[in-house]
Amino acid sequence: MIANPIKNEEHIFWMGIKESEIHACDGFFEGAVTFFGGNSTNRSFSNIHNKILNTSIPTKEQTDFFIGQAKQIIKENEKNSLMFYSPGKWVFALDDTTMARCLCMNDKTVLDNTSNKFYMFELLQGKVPCLERVYLEKEDCSFSTVSESFFSDSFVIQEQTGAGGSGTMLYNRENCEELYCCLDDGKIYTISKYCDNCIPINTHCIIGDQEALLFPPSIQIIVIEDNHFNYKGADFIGYRGISKNLQEKTEAYSIQVCDALREVGYRGIVGIDYIVYQNEVFFIEVNNRFQASSSLLNKALKEHGLPTLQEMNLHCFRGTLGGLQVSKKDLSFDVPYSCFIFKHSESDLANIGIEPVLVFFDGYDSNKEIEDNAYMYTHIFNQSIYEAFRAIA
Repeated sequence: MIANPIKNEEHIFWMGIKESEIHACDGFFEGAVTFFGGNSTNRSFSNIHNKILNTSIPTKEQTDFFIGQAKQIIKENEKNSLMFYSPGKWVFALDDTTMARCLCMNDKTVLDNTSNKFYMFELLQGKVPCLERVYLEKEDCSFSTVSESFFSDSFVIQEQTGAGGSGTMLYNRENCEELYCCLDDGKIYTISKYCDNCIPINTHCIIGDQEALLFPPSIQIIVIEDNHFNYKGADFIGYRGISKNLQEKTEAYSIQVCDALREVGYRGIVGIDYIVYQNEVFFIEVNNRFQASSSLLNKALKEHGLPTLQEMNLHCFRGTLGGLQVSKKDLSFDVPYSCFIFKHSESDLANIGIEPVLVFFDGYDSNKEIEDNAYMYTHIFNQSIYEAFRAIA
């Protein structure tokens, strides 16, 4: 029997983005605070305010809601505690009393550093393959200067931080003047060659004191919208079609990344992004949080009789991860799912010809006030969608 990491009479609340993030976490959480949700135990923004937000752009309204709900939960019961989807995003804006009841927390400096793409590139230099890149201020980012450096016509410009494609932009001859005007004076950017026809992949890991658990990777569904790379979904099934050699490289590099993160003090859940390009796997970034695809992985974990990522993450921080005796073989199963995220005013898969087997509605209601480009719902499939999506993208 798997030991329960929850302490006696402890009530844990999930602090996340979507209710579906805890879809497979039956009974683990006392309740939740999310922006999207419809369950009665979920204090969701969409239900309380009858409004569906575009959370891709952080606002004071979002921050005030999240912090206010966190404080209220802690005031209600001394046994209440909080677990965050993205620990570095809101926790350090909380008061000391509320912050002390936040679970699975890394040091703020560690979270800030590992959120910084520049820091991670330097940390992993010589340990895993990284794309050649240069660091430039805006005044040096003219298209002529950049193209001379890489002998190419398309580039990727990245800010130091950003998630889900935020802060990552495509820079080419057609959009160079428009994009250059959007860059900030004095800010440093990293620029690398745009790898056309690459395959973006992501893998979850949980880093313990002595070991790291590596979970089945997925192909990421990424689209370019308004010159930005935006995450749209995940395809665990499609990843199986990647060659065994490249899968072995992904695993080996992930172990190296986890070892490097452990050395700088990081523990717990992390997502690692790569691209597959010209028969090599290149490191892109780490996400020091749960992933948008965690709900699919959790669903598969439960179907295989294993704890969810949230449960294992809590075990990790309470020093009982090793006691779970979850082996590499236990985690070598296939995740039989893919997903696509729909946003307001979009019809991305209207003609893809694949029916979902499940829909995470996350409290969506067309009668509510809906901001443009706000998250609506997620379609879950039991077949690969990556190639079908590329055909219509």
